[in-house]
Amino acid sequence: MNIEIEDQWNENDMEDVFYGGEMIQAPASSLEEADNLTHNIIIAQKRITAAEEYAKKMKAKVDEWLEKTVDDDQVQINTLMAMLVPWARIEILDRRKKSIDLMDGTVGFRRKQGKTVDEDKEATIEWYKKHWPLYVKESTVFKLDVKAAKEFYREKGEKAPTIEFQEPSDVPYVSEKI
Repeated sequence: MNIEIEDQWNENDMEDVFYGGEMIQAPASSLEEADNLTHNIIIAQKRITAAEEYAKKMKAKVDEWLEKTVDDDQVQINTLMAMLVPWARIEILDRRKKSIDLMDGTVGFRRKQGKTVDEDKEATIEWYKKHWPLYVKESTVFKLDVKAAKEFYREKGEKAPTIEFQEPSDVPYVSEKI
């Protein structure tokens, strides 16, 4: 059974087909039609690029709006906390709990751990090796016994000039009652 294939497309070959959600005519049968399809593809690609650029601009505006809104509300929260915290500290002073349940929520204090910021670990190690070697643990790599050094700093007030110790502190919070 030999079937001959024609070089030319006929009307039935150029019927509408469903492709990617749109009806299109396929395939192109001339240079003009191919040029027109190419032009339409390029126009669609330009629309995509323009939409992406517009989305980036809109995202920047939304981010700017969000930042301003958050900043404004954070200022209000800080102002209100400044008025609430002294009262809460006095109220909590003689209690075992570090919070007070109020009608709309709870006000209290959570323990935030302090942290150690060491700008130059090698210089810190050298300083402790020279002045207080007992606080330097020897290993393949020298490490400062931060806990002991911090305790020593609390007792004697002496530390390497390259290190800062931040003490634990109570951080106020407000949470909504559920």
